Parts: sequence; C-alpha cells; structure tokens
Amino acid sequence: MRLATGALLMEMVRADFEIKQEERQSLADTIRTSFKLNQDETRQLIQSVTEETECSVSIRIYTSLINDHATQDQKLKLISDLWATAYADGELHTLEGHLINRVANAIGISQRELETLRLSVISS
Repeated sequence: MRLATGALLMEMVRADFEIKQEERQSLADTIRTSFKLNQDETRQLIQSVTEETECSVSIRIYTSLINDHATQDQKLKLISDLWATAYADGELHTLEGHLINRVANAIGISQRELETLRLSVISS
C-alpha cells in the first residue's frame, strides 16, 4: 500500500513534466506523515517509489492495489493528498487535474467527492 500510494504521489509530482521543489517537499511530507516514517525511512520509500515509477507505464497497477487494500477513508485521503501535491507549487496544471480524475475514477471516488476534496485543499 505504501509503494502504491507513493507511486501515485510521484506520478503527480511528474505529471506536468516539471518537478518543482514545493512538490517534492509535499511528497516527502505526505509520505512521512501518512505512514508515520522517520526521515531515513521516508527517503528510502521515495527512492523505491522513484525507481518503481521510472519503469511503470500505467497507474492501473497502483490503483488496483489501492482498491484491493484501502478503505474508503484511505482512498479519500489519497485523493486529498494528490490535490495538495498538485497545488503545492501554487498552480494546477491541466495534466495534474487529469491524473487526479483518472485515479479517482479508478478507485471509485465520485465527482462530487473529488470536487469537495479539491475545495477543502484549496481553502486550507
């Protein structure tokens, strides 16, 4: 579950083909707090995620794992974390929005829930 979540977050960081420091920091902070990891464990997971996503061609393997193992609350948290990572640099790129929609659709998050989570992230 950690690898799948981290991989989707990494895909978000890379979605607009420009990896910004704010997005990298959001990725690290989200992974550290979501999984209650220390700095070394966070670094190791990010390294594993980086290697994994460099070879992947589809998000389906990750969304399938999320569907098989995550609760609805965990799925909603993932989407919220994806929105936060997407907005970490102060803007939402079209490709970032598209990726979030694809992930949400694949893990059974409704458009209404998706928009509610987006608005929650923007207002915080």
